[in-house]
Amino acid sequence: MRRVILISTLVALLVGCGATCPTTTASTTAATSGAETRVVFARAPSDTPPIQQQPVLPQPSPRAAVEQTVGVANVRVDYSSPGARGRTIWGELVPYGQVWRAGANQPTRIDLSEDATILGTRVPAGVYSLFVIPAQTGEWTIILNTDSQLRGAQAHDPSEDVARGSVSAGDVPARERLTYSFDDTTESSTSLVLDWAGKRVAIPIEFDTAAIVGSRIDATVGNAWRPHFNAGRYLLEQEGQQARALEMLERSVAIQSTWWNEWFLARALDANGRRPEAIPHAERALELGAGDQTFDGFFAPQVRTALEEWRR
Repeated sequence: MRRVILISTLVALLVGCGATCPTTTASTTAATSGAETRVVFARAPSDTPPIQQQPVLPQPSPRAAVEQTVGVANVRVDYSSPGARGRTIWGELVPYGQVWRAGANQPTRIDLSEDATILGTRVPAGVYSLFVIPAQTGEWTIILNTDSQLRGAQAHDPSEDVARGSVSAGDVPARERLTYSFDDTTESSTSLVLDWAGKRVAIPIEFDTAAIVGSRIDATVGNAWRPHFNAGRYLLEQEGQQARALEMLERSVAIQSTWWNEWFLARALDANGRRPEAIPHAERALELGAGDQTFDGFFAPQVRTALEEWRR
Protein backbone atom coordinates (compact mmCIF):
# COMPACT_ATOMS: atom_id res chain seq x y z
CA MET A 1 0.00 0.00 0.00
CA ARG A 2 1.46 3.37 -1.00
CA ARG A 3 0.58 6.35 1.14
CA VAL A 4 1.50 9.90 0.16
CA ILE A 5 1.48 12.66 2.75
CA LEU A 6 1.51 16.05 1.10
CA ILE A 7 2.41 18.89 3.43
CA SER A 8 3.12 21.45 0.77
CA THR A 9 -0.30 22.99 1.25
CA LEU A 10 0.39 23.65 4.92
CA VAL A 11 3.78 25.12 4.17
CA ALA A 12 2.31 27.22 1.39
CA LEU A 13 -0.25 28.61 3.77
CA LEU A 14 2.47 29.49 6.24
CA VAL A 15 4.81 31.18 3.79
CA GLY A 16 2.35 32.35 1.18
CA CYS A 17 4.03 30.78 -1.84
CA GLY A 18 1.02 28.77 -3.09
CA ALA A 19 1.51 26.24 -5.81
CA THR A 20 4.77 27.81 -6.98
CA CYS A 21 6.81 26.32 -4.12
CA PRO A 22 9.39 23.79 -5.24
CA THR A 23 9.19 20.40 -3.54
CA THR A 24 11.48 17.66 -2.31
CA THR A 25 10.43 14.05 -1.76
CA ALA A 26 11.57 11.54 0.85
CA SER A 27 10.52 7.88 0.99
CA THR A 28 10.48 5.56 3.99
CA THR A 29 9.28 1.97 4.47
CA ALA A 30 7.09 1.11 7.45
CA ALA A 31 8.63 -1.70 9.49
CA THR A 32 5.36 -3.42 10.48
CA SER A 33 3.39 -3.54 7.26
CA GLY A 34 6.01 -3.08 4.57
CA ALA A 35 3.88 -0.23 3.19
CA GLU A 36 5.84 2.60 1.63
CA THR A 37 5.08 6.08 2.82
CA ARG A 38 6.08 9.06 0.68
CA VAL A 39 6.32 12.42 2.40
CA VAL A 40 6.41 15.44 0.13
CA PHE A 41 7.96 18.62 1.59
CA ALA A 42 7.49 22.06 0.10
CA ARG A 43 10.63 24.26 0.19
CA ALA A 44 9.65 27.80 1.04
CA PRO A 45 11.44 30.50 -0.93
CA SER A 46 13.25 33.21 0.99
CA ASP A 47 11.72 36.66 0.90
CA THR A 48 14.92 38.22 2.35
CA PRO A 49 17.35 39.51 -0.28
CA PRO A 50 20.97 38.45 0.14
CA ILE A 51 23.02 40.63 2.46
CA GLN A 52 25.26 42.94 0.46
CA GLN A 53 28.14 45.06 1.65
CA GLN A 54 27.27 48.73 1.69
CA PRO A 55 29.36 50.89 -0.63
CA VAL A 56 31.80 53.33 0.96
CA LEU A 57 30.50 56.81 0.26
CA PRO A 58 32.03 60.25 0.83
CA GLN A 59 31.10 61.77 4.18
CA PRO A 60 29.76 65.34 4.40
CA SER A 61 32.18 66.05 7.24
CA PRO A 62 35.14 63.64 6.95
CA ARG A 63 37.39 62.89 9.89
CA ALA A 64 40.71 64.73 10.05
CA ALA A 65 43.65 65.04 12.44
CA VAL A 66 46.73 67.19 12.82
CA GLU A 67 49.68 66.73 15.18
CA GLN A 68 52.61 68.88 16.23
CA THR A 69 55.71 68.29 18.36
CA VAL A 70 56.67 71.25 20.53
CA GLY A 71 60.08 70.67 22.08
CA VAL A 72 59.50 67.23 23.58
CA ALA A 73 55.71 67.54 23.94
CA ASN A 74 53.06 66.46 21.44
CA VAL A 75 49.74 68.09 20.62
CA ARG A 76 47.14 66.23 18.54
CA VAL A 77 43.81 67.53 17.33
CA ASP A 78 41.05 65.20 16.05
CA TYR A 79 38.02 66.72 14.36
CA SER A 80 35.40 66.42 11.64
CA SER A 81 35.82 68.80 8.72
CA PRO A 82 32.50 70.20 7.42
CA GLY A 83 32.28 72.02 4.10
CA ALA A 84 30.61 75.36 3.50
CA ARG A 85 28.75 74.06 0.41
CA GLY A 86 27.37 77.48 -0.46
CA ARG A 87 25.96 78.09 3.01
CA THR A 88 26.50 81.16 5.17
CA ILE A 89 28.57 79.83 8.05
CA TRP A 90 29.10 82.58 10.58
CA GLY A 91 25.93 83.92 12.10
CA GLU A 92 23.67 81.34 10.44
CA LEU A 93 24.95 77.75 10.37
CA VAL A 94 27.14 78.63 13.36
CA PRO A 95 25.21 81.27 15.34
CA TYR A 96 27.03 84.11 17.05
CA GLY A 97 27.05 84.09 20.83
CA GLN A 98 26.37 80.36 21.17
CA VAL A 99 28.64 77.46 22.13
CA TRP A 100 29.84 75.63 19.01
CA ARG A 101 31.57 72.22 18.99
CA ALA A 102 34.32 73.62 16.74
CA GLY A 103 33.71 71.00 14.08
CA ALA A 104 30.96 68.57 13.11
CA ASN A 105 29.45 65.29 14.32
CA GLN A 106 31.13 65.57 17.72
CA PRO A 107 33.31 68.12 19.53
CA THR A 108 36.88 68.60 18.40
CA ARG A 109 39.35 66.88 20.74
CA ILE A 110 42.81 68.08 21.84
CA ASP A 111 45.32 65.59 23.23
CA LEU A 112 48.23 67.02 25.25
CA SER A 113 51.13 64.71 26.09
CA GLU A 114 52.48 67.11 28.73
CA ASP A 115 51.14 69.83 31.01
CA ALA A 116 50.58 73.01 29.01
CA THR A 117 49.49 76.61 29.38
CA ILE A 118 46.53 77.49 27.15
CA LEU A 119 44.90 80.90 27.16
CA GLY A 120 46.98 81.72 30.23
CA THR A 121 45.64 78.73 32.21
CA ARG A 122 47.65 75.72 33.34
CA VAL A 123 46.16 72.60 31.71
CA PRO A 124 47.32 69.12 32.81
CA ALA A 125 48.29 66.55 30.19
CA GLY A 126 45.24 64.72 28.87
CA VAL A 127 42.41 64.77 26.32
CA TYR A 128 39.94 67.65 26.18
CA SER A 129 36.97 68.86 24.13
CA LEU A 130 37.33 72.18 22.31
CA PHE A 131 34.40 74.61 22.10
CA VAL A 132 34.18 78.05 20.49
CA ILE A 133 31.74 80.91 20.93
CA PRO A 134 31.95 83.06 17.78
CA ALA A 135 31.21 86.78 18.01
CA GLN A 136 29.96 89.07 15.28
CA THR A 137 32.27 91.77 16.57
CA GLY A 138 35.15 91.61 19.01
CA GLU A 139 36.99 88.56 20.28
CA TRP A 140 35.85 84.95 20.18
CA THR A 141 35.69 82.76 23.29
CA ILE A 142 37.72 79.54 23.37
CA ILE A 143 36.84 76.78 25.85
CA LEU A 144 38.62 73.57 26.87
CA ASN A 145 36.44 71.05 28.68
CA THR A 146 37.45 67.89 30.54
CA ASP A 147 34.64 65.77 29.05
CA SER A 148 36.13 64.50 25.79
CA GLN A 149 33.21 62.14 25.04
CA LEU A 150 30.49 64.75 24.56
CA ARG A 151 28.27 64.33 21.50
CA GLY A 152 27.49 67.97 20.95
CA ALA A 153 27.60 71.53 22.25
CA GLN A 154 24.22 71.11 23.92
CA ALA A 155 25.84 68.71 26.42
CA HIS A 156 28.56 71.22 27.35
CA ASP A 157 28.84 71.64 31.12
CA PRO A 158 30.67 74.87 32.08
CA SER A 159 31.57 73.40 35.48
CA GLU A 160 33.94 71.01 33.68
CA ASP A 161 35.81 73.73 31.78
CA VAL A 162 39.54 73.79 32.50
CA ALA A 163 40.47 76.79 30.37
CA ARG A 164 38.50 79.68 28.95
CA GLY A 165 39.75 82.80 27.22
CA SER A 166 39.35 85.19 24.34
CA VAL A 167 41.24 85.47 21.05
CA SER A 168 40.96 87.66 17.98
CA ALA A 169 39.26 86.40 14.84
CA GLY A 170 40.86 87.63 11.63
CA ASP A 171 39.46 87.89 8.13
CA VAL A 172 41.20 85.67 5.56
CA PRO A 173 40.37 84.25 2.12
CA ALA A 174 37.46 81.84 2.42
CA ARG A 175 38.35 78.17 2.85
CA GLU A 176 35.72 75.60 1.82
CA ARG A 177 36.39 73.10 4.61
CA LEU A 178 37.09 73.66 8.27
CA THR A 179 40.79 73.08 8.79
CA TYR A 180 43.04 73.02 11.85
CA SER A 181 46.78 73.56 11.62
CA PHE A 182 49.73 74.67 13.73
CA ASP A 183 51.65 77.89 13.21
CA ASP A 184 54.58 79.79 14.73
CA THR A 185 55.93 76.67 16.44
CA THR A 186 59.04 77.01 18.63
CA GLU A 187 60.69 74.70 21.17
CA SER A 188 58.22 75.84 23.81
CA SER A 189 55.10 77.16 22.07
CA THR A 190 52.76 76.87 19.09
CA SER A 191 49.45 78.25 17.88
CA LEU A 192 46.52 76.01 17.01
CA VAL A 193 44.83 77.67 14.04
CA LEU A 194 41.14 77.30 13.14
CA ASP A 195 40.50 78.39 9.54
CA TRP A 196 37.11 78.25 7.85
CA ALA A 197 34.81 80.31 5.66
CA GLY A 198 36.84 83.51 5.81
CA LYS A 199 37.69 83.48 9.52
CA ARG A 200 40.97 82.53 11.20
CA VAL A 201 41.49 82.05 14.94
CA ALA A 202 44.84 81.23 16.59
CA ILE A 203 44.87 79.58 20.03
CA PRO A 204 48.21 79.92 21.90
CA ILE A 205 49.64 76.76 23.51
CA GLU A 206 52.79 76.85 25.63
CA PHE A 207 54.94 74.17 27.26
CA ASP A 208 57.67 74.61 29.88
CA THR A 209 60.12 72.59 27.80
CA ALA A 210 63.09 73.29 30.07
CA ALA A 211 61.21 71.95 33.10
CA ILE A 212 59.94 68.90 31.20
CA VAL A 213 63.43 68.04 29.96
CA GLY A 214 64.92 68.68 33.38
CA SER A 215 62.42 66.32 34.98
CA ARG A 216 63.21 63.63 32.45
CA ILE A 217 66.94 64.05 33.01
CA ASP A 218 66.46 63.76 36.77
CA ALA A 219 64.39 60.61 36.34
CA THR A 220 66.97 59.06 34.03
CA VAL A 221 69.96 59.96 36.18
CA GLY A 222 68.07 59.02 39.34
CA ASN A 223 67.64 55.48 38.00
CA ALA A 224 71.08 55.19 36.44
CA TRP A 225 72.05 52.63 39.11
CA ARG A 226 69.38 50.20 37.93
CA PRO A 227 70.90 48.78 34.70
CA HIS A 228 74.08 47.65 36.49
CA PHE A 229 72.04 46.41 39.44
CA ASN A 230 69.68 44.37 37.27
CA ALA A 231 72.61 42.86 35.39
CA GLY A 232 74.47 42.02 38.61
CA ARG A 233 71.40 40.54 40.25
CA TYR A 234 70.85 38.24 37.28
CA LEU A 235 74.50 37.20 36.97
CA LEU A 236 74.70 36.41 40.68
CA GLU A 237 72.28 33.54 40.13
CA GLN A 238 74.16 32.16 37.12
CA GLU A 239 76.81 29.48 37.52
CA GLY A 240 80.34 30.79 37.06
CA GLN A 241 79.25 34.44 36.79
CA GLN A 242 79.82 35.60 40.38
CA ALA A 243 82.90 37.70 39.53
CA ARG A 244 81.05 39.49 36.75
CA ALA A 245 78.06 40.00 39.06
CA LEU A 246 80.33 41.61 41.65
CA GLU A 247 81.69 44.00 39.03
CA MET A 248 78.20 45.10 37.95
CA LEU A 249 76.96 45.58 41.53
CA GLU A 250 80.03 47.60 42.53
CA ARG A 251 79.35 49.93 39.58
CA SER A 252 75.72 50.27 40.62
CA VAL A 253 76.61 51.25 44.18
CA ALA A 254 79.21 53.70 42.88
CA ILE A 255 76.44 55.53 40.96
CA GLN A 256 73.92 55.56 43.81
CA SER A 257 73.72 53.59 47.03
CA THR A 258 70.32 51.95 47.64
CA TRP A 259 69.23 49.09 49.87
CA TRP A 260 68.73 47.00 46.73
CA ASN A 261 72.25 47.18 45.37
CA GLU A 262 73.93 47.27 48.81
CA TRP A 263 72.30 43.96 49.80
CA PHE A 264 73.06 42.21 46.53
CA LEU A 265 76.61 43.57 46.57
CA ALA A 266 77.01 42.02 50.02
CA ARG A 267 75.79 38.69 48.64
CA ALA A 268 78.16 38.97 45.67
CA LEU A 269 81.13 39.66 47.93
CA ASP A 270 80.26 36.62 50.03
CA ALA A 271 79.88 34.51 46.88
CA ASN A 272 83.38 35.58 45.84
CA GLY A 273 84.94 34.59 49.16
CA ARG A 274 85.11 38.12 50.57
CA ARG A 275 82.71 37.77 53.50
CA PRO A 276 84.33 40.33 55.82
CA GLU A 277 83.81 42.99 53.13
CA ALA A 278 80.17 41.92 52.72
CA ILE A 279 79.19 42.78 56.30
CA PRO A 280 79.27 46.62 56.04
CA HIS A 281 77.24 46.52 52.83
CA ALA A 282 74.57 44.35 54.45
CA GLU A 283 74.48 46.76 57.40
CA ARG A 284 74.12 49.64 54.96
CA ALA A 285 71.18 47.84 53.32
CA LEU A 286 69.46 47.57 56.72
CA GLU A 287 69.95 51.27 57.26
CA LEU A 288 68.67 52.37 53.86
CA GLY A 289 65.78 49.92 53.74
CA ALA A 290 64.27 50.76 57.12
CA GLY A 291 60.66 51.78 56.60
CA ASP A 292 60.44 50.45 53.06
CA GLN A 293 57.51 48.04 52.82
CA THR A 294 59.19 45.69 50.35
CA PHE A 295 62.44 45.60 52.30
CA ASP A 296 60.87 45.21 55.74
CA GLY A 297 58.41 42.58 54.60
CA PHE A 298 60.76 40.34 52.65
CA PHE A 299 64.44 41.25 52.52
CA ALA A 300 65.15 42.47 56.05
CA PRO A 301 64.85 38.97 57.60
CA GLN A 302 67.26 37.63 54.96
CA VAL A 303 69.80 40.37 55.69
CA ARG A 304 69.63 39.84 59.46
CA THR A 305 70.00 36.07 59.10
CA ALA A 306 73.01 36.53 56.82
CA LEU A 307 74.67 38.99 59.20
CA GLU A 308 74.27 36.60 62.13
CA GLU A 309 76.05 33.91 60.13
CA TRP A 310 78.76 36.19 58.69
CA ARG A 311 79.69 37.66 62.09
CA ARG A 312 80.42 34.29 63.71
